Amino acid sequence: MADDIKNTQAQLIALNDALTSLNANLKATFKSQADTLSEASETISSDFTKGIDQANKSLNKQDDIIAAINKSKNMGTKIDNEIIKNEAIKARIQRKAEILRRDGVKFNEEDLINSLEQIDGAILNLETLKEQNIEKQKERNYSVELLEKIKNQLSVRRLIKLAIIATINALKEGSKLTADIAKNTGLSSQRAVRLQKNFANLAASSGEVFINSKRLNESFNALVSQTGIVSSFGGDTLTSFTQLTEQLGLSVEQATQLALISRLQGTSTKSSLINTIDTVNAINKQNGVNLSSKAIFDDISSASSAIVVSLGMNPQLLAEAAAEARSLGSTLSEIDQIAGSILNFESSIESELTAELLTGKQLNFEKMRLLALNNDLAGVTQELRENEELFSSFANGNRITQEAIAESVGLSRDQMADMVKQQQFLTLGAQGFTAEYGEQTYQQMLQLNASQKLAESITKLKTSLVDFVTPLIPVIDALATIITKAASIPAGIISGLGMGGNSGNFSQNTFDYDKMASAMSKVQVNTTVSNNNFNKKSQHATGGSYSGDAKYDSNFSA
Repeated sequence: MADDIKNTQAQLIALNDALTSLNANLKATFKSQADTLSEASETISSDFTKGIDQANKSLNKQDDIIAAINKSKNMGTKIDNEIIKNEAIKARIQRKAEILRRDGVKFNEEDLINSLEQIDGAILNLETLKEQNIEKQKERNYSVELLEKIKNQLSVRRLIKLAIIATINALKEGSKLTADIAKNTGLSSQRAVRLQKNFANLAASSGEVFINSKRLNESFNALVSQTGIVSSFGGDTLTSFTQLTEQLGLSVEQATQLALISRLQGTSTKSSLINTIDTVNAINKQNGVNLSSKAIFDDISSASSAIVVSLGMNPQLLAEAAAEARSLGSTLSEIDQIAGSILNFESSIESELTAELLTGKQLNFEKMRLLALNNDLAGVTQELRENEELFSSFANGNRITQEAIAESVGLSRDQMADMVKQQQFLTLGAQGFTAEYGEQTYQQMLQLNASQKLAESITKLKTSLVDFVTPLIPVIDALATIITKAASIPAGIISGLGMGGNSGNFSQNTFDYDKMASAMSKVQVNTTVSNNNFNKKSQHATGGSYSGDAKYDSNFSA
């Protein structure tokens, strides 16, 4: 390989010399005819020799290519570009020569032929370099090269530099997180640091790659902003809230309602959500449908306060009512609308009798009215399903009949039509799908793909560094206070010497040493980890300490 490259370099020198000599001859020939050449011919002859100059410059680039090949760099694309360029130069010279002949300009044809041959030689040389480049690439040990690159990147100096940068960035992030807590809750900076450390402990003990202290911080602040309450929401609630917003795509408002009503049941939020999905699976099996648990979560989290309170703020009852409604092709809010309508006895009974008259079918809403009176929305839906004549008569009736049937249950004709249509859609392959692929689970809903798991692992590693340096934030804050106070010393001296243009106000700018001493005496270095109020055995803050912090250690308190 080395001998081949040396031979190629020798050929380059010979080609370069030959082209230089031939171009010099052609320039001399054109110069001798300068007085007789037309302006156009003079321009063309100049372009003619410039083409040969370009070919010569291309030879010089081959030196760079050879040097790169010797360093095992892949020059395949560069070589191909140079071959194309030389072929274009050759075609351009031939075209210019033909124009000069036509215009009667004399030049040595042998010099032209030799020049074109030298360009062909340059192209051949490039083809040889192309083969040498391929061979050189085959000899490369990519593993060794990769290790060498890694070694260069991981030098001690570079590692120290990266560590310093990472630590500074982590301190900035930790400071921002604690500042957000203090701003939203009114807690002191030390209490905010303590709370952030508890988020770190919770993230570490969660066993979930997606859960980190930054996301728990954001969930806590979102809950505080949404509810207006500074409270110990509980570690399990914060984890579930994070999963609902970040992984299942619920809005903050939706996740707040779903997470908090689950928390009110006395069990863990996660257990309550799992039970909710079990309820959906049971109704799917009972009604021969395959409703999405995510859709039911959306219904529960978006339900009106009246519906939520009427159903005891119980996620399972809400899930049952929402699933029954969807299995009928309706929605929770629509069933609530029907319940309200049929309890308007006078107009409801009149509409019911009108529908019976037009359809010739016997309708009985008495049981449904009793269920509506007791806020049993799931029961209302089931009873509505029992009135099969209602839906068949609507599907086969004329416009007046359809409007009467819809009015009898307090819906518009379009709403009733949507319900009938959706009922038909729900039966499409539902049972076969469940039999083949199984029922839905909460863990499957939170499943991450491989690339997401890798990305989240890296994110959790980064936040771990933030968690590690968070206890140092009070120390940094104290040092910043000292530096700020110390920076006022030169201003005080200048003012005292009458150099600040305001010597009459010396007392306002004099440095207060007593305050400086007091500030320094308060600086405490404490990087110990406080009690983990979110430990593995507890799902809430011990004794509601964060509520106490907000009350007694708040910047907003008197």
